[in-house]
Amino acid sequence: LAKKPPPSSGDEKDGDGRRRDLHVEGARLTTGTTFTMPSPPASDGDGEATAQLAETMHSVSLTNQSLAKIMAQRPSVSITIPPLDDLVAWSRTLDDSSRGIRFVLVETLGRIRSLDARVAELNLLRVRYAAQVYDIDAGADGRPNEFGGAEQEVVCAVNEGITVALRLGADCPLMPGSVYISEMYGVGGWSDERLGVLREAVQERRCRGPVEVMEVLVSEIRRRSKEEGWTVPSTPMLPRGRG
Repeated sequence: LAKKPPPSSGDEKDGDGRRRDLHVEGARLTTGTTFTMPSPPASDGDGEATAQLAETMHSVSLTNQSLAKIMAQRPSVSITIPPLDDLVAWSRTLDDSSRGIRFVLVETLGRIRSLDARVAELNLLRVRYAAQVYDIDAGADGRPNEFGGAEQEVVCAVNEGITVALRLGADCPLMPGSVYISEMYGVGGWSDERLGVLREAVQERRCRGPVEVMEVLVSEIRRRSKEEGWTVPSTPMLPRGRG
């Protein structure tokens, strides 16, 4: 919506010397704003292995405060497009109304596209890997962040005995570097040094989404095992899914 400022008896310029003009007063979506997360895929007979994974992740959380805090969050069942208040506020900093309106429209479409792609990405992640997806960050009052901060956390584990907590930025999975590893833990003998090497290798790739992060992580473990003689701790085989 656009609104013209009230008439002024003085100069038709604001305090910054810019001409007073129409500006975006508010914006909201008139269609659905919630993307429903698909149910986790069937285990295809690997229920016991999936249970072992959940037990492993829970055991790690009992001894690590950071992971425990992440896993105490509410599992995500949907993703909601944040209100457009932040875009409206930014549009008012532009020098004319047409640019402000264009900015709100373009950024809103980008936000919708990003979250639509994220739902598809997280579904693929849960098909290929064992993963737990948590709600988008809430503010201090417990409500979802209303100013575009659509960050989200995911905890994944792989057969090689490593559990990682991933932080998904607002542009994930469309922009390179929009996801990063916030925590990484190894069981069965992984050293902090080697975990650090793996973490750095993933960060250098500037991955777009969590699926790419996990692919890079597993690929790097296997490459170093073959080329540098790394010994991967023996862990129960976990379901890779159908992807």
